[in-house]
Amino acid sequence: MLPLCVIAWGIITCVHATAKTYPQLLAFRFLLGVLESTLQPAAITLLSSWYRPDEQTKRALAYTSSVMLGGAFGGLLAGAITGGLEGSRGFRGWQWLFIIEGIITIFWGILCYFLIPDFPENSSLFNQREREVAMLRLRKIGTAGYPGKLPGGEKLGKVRSVVVACTDWRTWLITSATTVRIPRSSFSSFASYFVH
Repeated sequence: MLPLCVIAWGIITCVHATAKTYPQLLAFRFLLGVLESTLQPAAITLLSSWYRPDEQTKRALAYTSSVMLGGAFGGLLAGAITGGLEGSRGFRGWQWLFIIEGIITIFWGILCYFLIPDFPENSSLFNQREREVAMLRLRKIGTAGYPGKLPGGEKLGKVRSVVVACTDWRTWLITSATTVRIPRSSFSSFASYFVH
């Protein structure tokens, strides 16, 4: 799901270049936000599905740092694209920015489709023995088989999985922290497109 959302995210980013009115731009931005919103929860879920709690901090730090690093260089890239390609082939610099960033995103989404492993139980990137070792590492701390199963091995249905997630205080804690952090980042990212 994650790589497919990234590919769709890239396509919507490219489509921004066709916006003629402010409402169109807002509609495209809304769709982009919906697709972007899958990234952080999916990345954290994937990390917690492969790594034990004592290993997750460094991986989450690397993920968060890469996001910040991207933001640090995003403005430089945006400035180079909008200034260097202004008027080229009949497109404005801001249109080129959306097109180039969208193409890069689509490329990475396709690449990630082949590189990002699924959950340990069903990852096609690993053989049966490697999947068993990954699950055994997690089973020792009681998280093996999740999502989909409780530590005791009881299979969860889709509805019960949602209920379990929504009644877990940790879900609400990470949701609250993300809700506070994301709008600040979103505003600065969205505004940077129009500053250049």
